Amino acid sequence: MRTYLNATGRAPVARAAYKAASMGFLNADEGAEYDEVIEIVRSSFIQRTRYLIRIYRICPNLNQLSTVLSLLI
Repeated sequence: MRTYLNATGRAPVARAAYKAASMGFLNADEGAEYDEVIEIVRSSFIQRTRYLIRIYRICPNLNQLSTVLSLLI
């Protein structure tokens, strides 16, 4: 995720997330029950992230990006 955030010009967010994670803030609550657990397969996530970075570079305006994504879905 850090690579994606850096590539999309959000390096400060990437640094803050890394710092929060290293301090234990981005962990699941101990003993918490969740409605759904989503498993992320890293290889497909990386491919999709690269695809999204390409789209973002084509249309960095969020309004344009949402239009492009809505056409793809």
